Amino acid sequence: MVKWKTLLVFCVQGMLFTVSGHAQPDRDEKHTEVTMRLIGHEILLLSGDSTSRVLPVKKEANRYTVSFASEFSFWPEKLISKVDSIVKIAGIGRSYRVELEDCKTGETVYSYEMGGSDKPDLLPCGTRAPSKGCYVFCFTALKKNNAIAALYKIPYQPNETSSGKSFLYTIITGAFIILLVLVVVFLYIRRKNKERSPRNSEGQDIILIGNHRFNKKNMLLTYQDESMQLSGKETDLLLLLYTHENKTLQRDHILKIVWEDEGDYIGRTLDVFISKLRKKLEADPAVRIMNIRGVGYKLVVTEN
Repeated sequence: MVKWKTLLVFCVQGMLFTVSGHAQPDRDEKHTEVTMRLIGHEILLLSGDSTSRVLPVKKEANRYTVSFASEFSFWPEKLISKVDSIVKIAGIGRSYRVELEDCKTGETVYSYEMGGSDKPDLLPCGTRAPSKGCYVFCFTALKKNNAIAALYKIPYQPNETSSGKSFLYTIITGAFIILLVLVVVFLYIRRKNKERSPRNSEGQDIILIGNHRFNKKNMLLTYQDESMQLSGKETDLLLLLYTHENKTLQRDHILKIVWEDEGDYIGRTLDVFISKLRKKLEADPAVRIMNIRGVGYKLVVTEN
């Protein structure tokens, strides 16, 4: 069976996979910002400036603004051509609006719109060049394009079912993660319950003899809520009888296994220890130690 820790790892991996699937918008935004800086660089080059800096790109809603460290001039016709070629290569929009604003007053000095395939382009004053000044380039995407299709020059074909598939994928992934979490929680709770259980707290050291719990490691014999401490020899003797449950053991064999080579025991040593065990087991009617006359002893365990 898969351990609960392993399932937890799968669960975390599933969450990371889902999060990575939703990271695409962030990557698209970074891609657009880089494109805006490239446009800003090309605008300066068109004005004959190859040394001035393009300032950090700012974004508000779906509108990007590019500021410059120095003044410049531009020809609308060249600006339109250069911006449109970069936008198509980068694949950041099929339809968009470009505005050049005065950096001090915020007034629009020049603007135009590219309508894509379903709207006409609006390109006013293409041959009239504004004077050199401090301008801010503003770009607003009116309809997003498929970036991969643009990069590889594949005709853009909007997928009307993509949003539905994405939603279905999110639902399935979320349900899978929730199922994994429930399985992990269930296994964790069951494990904790086992750890709290007296019967399993000592693992394989617990032996059931009738209604008694025999802890061979801690030398404890428990019946209901009462625990009785056993001596080392009592523990060894009871364990030997248990391993030969319902079978007769000869006296000499018991003495040899339990007392080994001590040799200094008296004749009634075994009988004394048998008597002690009988007294500790007497409360349980399902367990008794029988004396097989002339042979030895037998532990008899019956079902309740």
